[in-house]
This record gives sequence, C-alpha cells and structure tokens, in this order.
Amino acid sequence: MNIKKVRGIVSSILMVSGMLSFITGAILFFTKYGMWLFFTRKLINDTHAISALIMGMALIVHLIINRRIYKVEINELLSRKTVFKGGEGELFEREE
Repeated sequence: MNIKKVRGIVSSILMVSGMLSFITGAILFFTKYGMWLFFTRKLINDTHAISALIMGMALIVHLIINRRIYKVEINELLSRKTVFKGGEGELFEREE
C-alpha cells in the first residue's frame, strides 16, 4: 500500500477516534448518573475507553510512520541556528 494512503488512513482514524473520545468524555463529565438520550452510561464509558485505545494505537503507528519528520523537527527545535526568510525571500541564519 502507498505510504500516502497509510498516512491518510492513520490520520482519519486519529481524528475520528479523538472526536469520539472527546464527545463521550464530555458526556461522562456532565452526566453524573443515569442515561443520556437513549444510551446507558456503561455504553458511553465503554465507547470512551475503546476509542481512546484505538487512538493510542493509531498514535504509535503515526509516530513510526512520521519518525523522519519528527527527527528533523526536534533537531530544528534544539539547534541554536534559526533560519528565516527576509523581505525579499532570502534565507538568513542567525545564532542565538
């Protein structure tokens, strides 16, 4: 499978499971007992836990797939040189 398709699938899984976990977490936080609409608290709690586990697994895959990008970003973050564009589009290096 093409790496771009894998990245798209993993990103979609992260977005869907993240939103589901956020929504169910908010419902659990604001509804202290009983049911919400026609969903039981146990079902919402289980959905919250499963979506968080799926998001955690997708996050690990996401970090593995994008490890080169993260390595470059961390090196840029920790380096003392910063590169920025000037008004004419030239690149300048500055030591901090």
